Amino acid sequence: MYLNTNVDETKPFKTVTTGLWHILLGKLQQDWGVLRSDNADLMDGYEEELAGRLQRFYGISKAEADRRINNWVH
Repeated sequence: MYLNTNVDETKPFKTVTTGLWHILLGKLQQDWGVLRSDNADLMDGYEEELAGRLQRFYGISKAEADRRINNWVH
């Protein structure tokens, strides 16, 4: 798993660490989906990882990241 360590120091620490957590959670969910051959879990994992990346790089909340993903998808 590769995580970008170039973090903008002006972003709140909590947002960055929470973003990292959601990236990891998404990757775990993807692996679980592959093991179970469950496409829904796999896609949920990708979405969770993307939310974490948005959170980390843009310094936004999880709710805001989810809202942006839903706007892009739908």
